[in-house]
Amino acid sequence: PPPLSGLLNDPAGPFAHDTITNRLPLAILSRTVRLNAHELSRCAQSERNLQVLIGTLIDGDNQLIALPLVDTAADLDQWWVRHMEPMISRGMTWTQAPWFTSETLAYRHALAAIGYYDQTRLLYGYDLFGSEKWEGLSSSLPRLRELVAEHEHDAAIALERKAFFPVLISLLHASLWGNQADSSLWTAGAHPELADGSLIGSDTDGGSSDRVLVDDSAVLAAELLAGDTSARGRIVLVCDNSGMELVCD
Repeated sequence: PPPLSGLLNDPAGPFAHDTITNRLPLAILSRTVRLNAHELSRCAQSERNLQVLIGTLIDGDNQLIALPLVDTAADLDQWWVRHMEPMISRGMTWTQAPWFTSETLAYRHALAAIGYYDQTRLLYGYDLFGSEKWEGLSSSLPRLRELVAEHEHDAAIALERKAFFPVLISLLHASLWGNQADSSLWTAGAHPELADGSLIGSDTDGGSSDRVLVDDSAVLAAELLAGDTSARGRIVLVCDNSGMELVCD
């Protein structure tokens, strides 16, 4: 199927459009600027760059999507230029381009705005989201201990792979429901019930499996426990989460 876009008449509809023109610039990047006010006060150019990015995204229906202009990091030539060329040559706006591309590129622009890859810049290597990640992780530690306590006994006595099956199913569901604590939706500390995991269910503490629309956890668990040591058995986990989400993963 064609990729979802941020246009209002796209199947992704208002959600994708709102993500690009409202949630990203106003709920996330503007909040990030406030949380990093001290660091940005030492680098006025970085703050100006971020404000320009915020304004561009708010006006995403009219602003042409583009790559960062002042950035020499290797990833631009290695991947971004080739990926973006068709969209740039067609004169796509931020909301006309594929939604996932626009969202990901916005964060890449934020890195360029502060000179994250530029060793001559004051904020070289600085994580704009570091304080939120740390706060979210710290507040999630009690729930992490609970998750361990809930499963370590069953895992310890599951000497055979098939005996570990229900434990793995429960952990997969915990990872799924952990996405409720997405830090791009809620600032760290805004919803204690998410940070402490009280709204994050699993098969063992809330019967949440009946609320999963498509549940392939049994198939996945069987594959994970099959013991395939060939090249086909290699598992690559890509984790972009933090805080309570990371704990559940």
